[in-house]
Parts: sequence; structure tokens; C-alpha cells
Amino acid sequence: MNNNEVTRLPFLCDEKQIAAISRQLEEQGAGYPLRQERLCYYCYESFFLYLTEYMENILCAQEEGRRQRMEKALAGYLADNWIYRQLGIADAM
Repeated sequence: MNNNEVTRLPFLCDEKQIAAISRQLEEQGAGYPLRQERLCYYCYESFFLYLTEYMENILCAQEEGRRQRMEKALAGYLADNWIYRQLGIADAM
């Protein structure tokens, strides 16, 4: 696995991806396996980090038109978001 393959892994939710990374860590002598509970934590942490940043930008927007566009984009982001699948996987662990 090269660095390009690692950067394409979408949130480490696929068991094959997790196994491949764990295997690579072992082959490289890292002595650290991926831990499911940490992956779950980072899934939630990332979601709320992005959400907080987005909301702060909306609140700080000076131009009303820009604020409205950002609010609409955020509503769309929350309505149909990739993170819900990830959160479902995290909750199931």
C-alpha cells in the first residue's frame, strides 16, 4: 500500500480497508493495530468539527446573501450526508 492508497480511504469504514492498514502497520513494524473504538471516535469528532466550522462561518458572514447561501448549503449537507452511513457503522460497533 502506498501513500496514495492511504489518502483515498474514506473514513476507514470498510473492513477490508481497516485490515489492509492494520496489515501494513504490522509489516512496517509499527506494533499498533487500528482500534475500532478510536475509529468511531474520530468519525464523530470529524463530523462535529466540520459542522462547527461551517456554523461559525455562517455566524461570522457579513454579507446577507453569502450567509443565506451558506445556510442553504449547510441544510443540504445535513439532509443528505455521507457521514450518516459512517455514524451508523460507528454506532453498530
